[in-house]
Amino acid sequence: MPFGNKARNVMTYEFGCLEPTEGKRKAIEVMRMRTQLWNKLVELHQGHLAEQEKMLEANISLPKECQCPECAAIFRVTELDKSEIVKRNKCPSCKAYIKEYRAQRKAAFQIESVKEALALLEKQEYEEHKAIYKESGLYWGNYLDVTNAWQVAKKRPGKLRFHSSRDGGKVHVQWPKGMKVADAFDHTSNVLRLNPIAPEAYHDPQRCVRRKAQHSVVSIRIASTEDKKPVWLTLPCVLHRPLPENGLIRSADVLRERVATHWRWKLIIVVETQPDAVTVTKSEKSGAIAIDIGWRKRPDGLRVCYWSDTFGRQGELLLSNYFLTGLGKVDSIKSKRDLDFNEARDLLVAWKKKAGSLPEWFSDRTKTLSQWKATAKLASLAIFWRNNRFEGDDDIFQVIEKWRWHDKHHYEYQVNLNDRLIRQRREQYRIFAAQIAEKYDTVVLENFDLREVTRRSKNGGIADDVPDAVNKQRQRAGVSILRLAILNSCKRNGLVVEKIEAAHTTDKCYICGHIFKADEPEKLIYTCPKCNKSYDQDYNACRNLLKEYANRKLADG
Repeated sequence: MPFGNKARNVMTYEFGCLEPTEGKRKAIEVMRMRTQLWNKLVELHQGHLAEQEKMLEANISLPKECQCPECAAIFRVTELDKSEIVKRNKCPSCKAYIKEYRAQRKAAFQIESVKEALALLEKQEYEEHKAIYKESGLYWGNYLDVTNAWQVAKKRPGKLRFHSSRDGGKVHVQWPKGMKVADAFDHTSNVLRLNPIAPEAYHDPQRCVRRKAQHSVVSIRIASTEDKKPVWLTLPCVLHRPLPENGLIRSADVLRERVATHWRWKLIIVVETQPDAVTVTKSEKSGAIAIDIGWRKRPDGLRVCYWSDTFGRQGELLLSNYFLTGLGKVDSIKSKRDLDFNEARDLLVAWKKKAGSLPEWFSDRTKTLSQWKATAKLASLAIFWRNNRFEGDDDIFQVIEKWRWHDKHHYEYQVNLNDRLIRQRREQYRIFAAQIAEKYDTVVLENFDLREVTRRSKNGGIADDVPDAVNKQRQRAGVSILRLAILNSCKRNGLVVEKIEAAHTTDKCYICGHIFKADEPEKLIYTCPKCNKSYDQDYNACRNLLKEYANRKLADG
């Protein structure tokens, strides 16, 4: 739950911004300081985890590194991810070793002396982290945001990662008890200010008038002067959606993110709406809709879900072939960039072997040239080379410079096209979710963990039994984004979400109840061997979800 333990109804608003007109340099400095604070906290946590492991290993008789006598595998139990554990469990010896090591590790946590030592270690970490953020020099909203994110990340599985300031960042302000939306527009706040919007911004029948009236300016406090006066970051922005008049602003962020070779700025405002602001007219809504989320290639696009409701209506949500062609274009541009890079690198390697004496800086920067795989390295060399020309480099420099120019153009095209398509897909999902919220009072979904499908192994690949084509379609479908859009829309509009176990929703005939295994699971149309009825398998899953929901509702009275 955001902002404490009390359940609140909050909405997030995202607005596009132009380049800052004031405070840009200071904002970038604050973002860099936030990154430095995060990295120091990650380093602190890693040190304390190492101390914790030493305490536990002293109470575990088995060595952390195992060399299996049966399969000859060498591994560290504490470094295995889920996919690697599945592989190791196929060997009885590895499986027994992992089970025993885990049992001893679990028992070590229950030893009183270990409990006391871990509690002392945790207290020490807390005190050290306080000293670190006090020395960060950040405005209080920013250091609280970083430390809160660090506290949450520590509880999640996996190792914390260091961040790079080259990827952008954000500045953050927050209000423990909230600030009225009106206070931001009348400039009474010394933390966040928005220029007022004209009344026709959201109601004028002409779109051009609305868009022009929605232009505003945001100022967000990023620091304080020595006499406690605010230092502002000011940006032009477009408030394309109205903020709720009786809402409370809980936090505001200005994000700076890299898109290809340029930067994009965004304003994100989190607003808590009051109970009377959520107008859910249940009398105008009725019935339940079951949604079977999953991806399937169709002649007219990529199906990402199928739906059916209690009134007998049904339909599907498709990503168009235009969208798929666009993503295919993104892949083809990336492939061409890779081929052009390999060709330019190999030409430079061959020229370097034939060239005579070369400047020291050139030899140092190209020691491992033949092993380069990143285009950024070659582009960086070309830019430095441009200002440090030497005798005899005319022909090869022109080749590398021409490659750099074309690669930059293709890179911009690739990233911006991909960004535009992903945003279109997100908007399509949001519209679909909003339409559901307008018509129904209950949404029925499968209780299915999408992460199990997308889980990656330690070496960066996917599970061995998932073909590359299926993985590509999964990435294009983005069904987790669709599911999140549906859940958010249901929460915002007061719909009930019923989650039904996914077992036998597809392979159970909704007409006669017969469970069968299809000979060709990839086929769309199933024919039940018992009642001889044919139907779309995704439609069958929806009807089974609705039937299970009806049974649950009947059992609950």
